[in-house]
Amino acid sequence: MPSTYLTAKSIADPSSHMNLAMLKTIKRGLKKLVPQKVRQLRRRLAAMRRVRQFAHYDWVRYSRSSGIMQFEAAVVQPDAAVLKAQLFRYEHVLEKALSFHNPRVGFGAWVIDKLLSTLPAYLAVAGGDDTVCMVRRALERYVEFHRQSGARSPRESDVLTLLAKLPGPTQCPGASQEPALERSREDIWGNAKIDFESFAMCRHSIRDFAPEPVPEEAIQRAARMAQRSPSACNRQGGRLHVYSRPEHRDKILNLQSGNRGFGHLASHVILMTVDLRCFVDAVERHQAWIDGGLFAMSFMYGIHSLGYGSCPLHWSVDEETDRKMRVAAKIPEPEEIIMLLAIGSLRERFKVAAAMRNPLEAALKFH
Repeated sequence: MPSTYLTAKSIADPSSHMNLAMLKTIKRGLKKLVPQKVRQLRRRLAAMRRVRQFAHYDWVRYSRSSGIMQFEAAVVQPDAAVLKAQLFRYEHVLEKALSFHNPRVGFGAWVIDKLLSTLPAYLAVAGGDDTVCMVRRALERYVEFHRQSGARSPRESDVLTLLAKLPGPTQCPGASQEPALERSREDIWGNAKIDFESFAMCRHSIRDFAPEPVPEEAIQRAARMAQRSPSACNRQGGRLHVYSRPEHRDKILNLQSGNRGFGHLASHVILMTVDLRCFVDAVERHQAWIDGGLFAMSFMYGIHSLGYGSCPLHWSVDEETDRKMRVAAKIPEPEEIIMLLAIGSLRERFKVAAAMRNPLEAALKFH
């Protein structure tokens, strides 16, 4: 007859449900012996350690992946993506000023200095492309504006010398576009007259997709709409990684905790990221999340406008899970994962969460 007594070996045996239950009972009893305030303090300290751990991970990633170290350390040959983002940043300053009602003569001298040093470095690593043509057009209009104003532009001779070395209009692979475009109120009103309030009010997070896949053309159209999202100095760091094969979707969704029960119904799973190389300053450490949020919402509205459904999936995870996702989804190291999105076709009839909203005064305050 087997013994009914528990030995040290049997208690330590994880295969025994009875022993595990007894160990849990003992553990709960020991917890009760510890004063409640002590238990609360331990939980607070544990939470603080996790916050510090995750903040350190974010700090390391931003320091290593953003363009900040290349500029601060004066790297001999910076990354082309970092230089490109900065050219967009500096050129956009000229674009903005040239679009003012009455630009100030002599504006942007510091930007001209930056362009004169950054553009040759970009040419050395990337050659002449649409970015170079964009900067060339802005510099030409900058000089032209000052001449029409009866003044010389800052460092005009240096600008003209550089312009002579750049590809001309016929050599630019992309379509020509002025740095400042003229529009009329009728242009805006004519294209903006839609019932956007009804459009926004009927958008829901969909968790009951139809089996028909979302066409790639629809994803491309929504992505083009998302590219119109505003970003810091027009640096356009938003990226979309799209996965449709079931084995890829399952591997990705298994690392995200908010899709259980419906994720497998999605036609595509999209990882939305932002390229940290677009940012070169410590004060921009949060900008990826701002730009990424705008980019993601624009894409969701784009999918919604084309008659398909989407459900945003959070990416609030620990360091280990973030690393696993980067490997599983093959995300480039400089890109920060902002969120996931499940998209799919709509059924004829389906249910959505009621998702009650707070009263308006909770979100709106006039000062």
